[in-house]
Amino acid sequence: MRNRCVGLMLAAAALAVAPAAGAEEGPDEAAPEHLTDEYVREKVYQDDYKVPEGFETEPDVTQPARRRIVRIRYENLVYEEGQQFYATADTLAAARELVEITLPANAEISDESETERYYQFRWVHRLVWPQPGDDRPGPGRPAESLIIEYHRVLKSSYLERLKADDSGGVLAETPVTPEAFRRFAEWFWYTRFQHPHHFGAKALVSQPGESRDGKLVHVLYTTTRKLSEARGEPDRISLKRTVYTCDPETGEFSIKSEVAREIEGRNRFVPADAPPRPPPPGVEHRIWPGPPTE
Repeated sequence: MRNRCVGLMLAAAALAVAPAAGAEEGPDEAAPEHLTDEYVREKVYQDDYKVPEGFETEPDVTQPARRRIVRIRYENLVYEEGQQFYATADTLAAARELVEITLPANAEISDESETERYYQFRWVHRLVWPQPGDDRPGPGRPAESLIIEYHRVLKSSYLERLKADDSGGVLAETPVTPEAFRRFAEWFWYTRFQHPHHFGAKALVSQPGESRDGKLVHVLYTTTRKLSEARGEPDRISLKRTVYTCDPETGEFSIKSEVAREIEGRNRFVPADAPPRPPPPGVEHRIWPGPPTE
């Protein structure tokens, strides 16, 4: 029996698809005409928009009802043919056994479930203060902190292998159809970028590419946003083009991503040269005249 365990990280600090200088295979690199700067900017700041209609998603464990989640862990690297892969598991019991090996001594699995793609384990980690070597009590530090985490283990019946840098792998069910490959590409992006830490992560276009040499191609246009950090500076929006290429007979796929365009976003702060705001009506603001002068 194969026992290979993979963790899919949702809340982590940005495990992104490995960048590349362009795709060797796929459609023309020009973005669709409707992806103008204005359109991209509008979608990035549209609170009720995440993905196009029909896009493959799943319940998000970072929703408000579960805000205490810290991260989804990656564990259990395996080495094959000189390359690093995340392994998978064949059964729920095998996945649980491998997860338990990685847990801290004072952690326990409190819930387990599964989908068509992965096994999921909810576990609780209790931290009692002070920690060893930490004698700084600090004001307001609790005597105990409760951390809830999720560990996902991919099913070997869905994803046979996944490279450690997320640049490719092998889908288990072959021959791979264009529809199955679309669903995988969309889901794979969604599980990595729909998390509060990924500001402005929106999927704008999901489209099949031109098949070449008998391989399937699927293309996603997505965005990320770097928040402005200084007065007078705007956010920076990146329009990304990611090409998924798959051999339908073997299930082997690759992922290549590049920034198609940089776009200036909104200014979260007032411009550096903006005049001061007037005081609210009925409120008197006294201005300190400064130190006395001779």
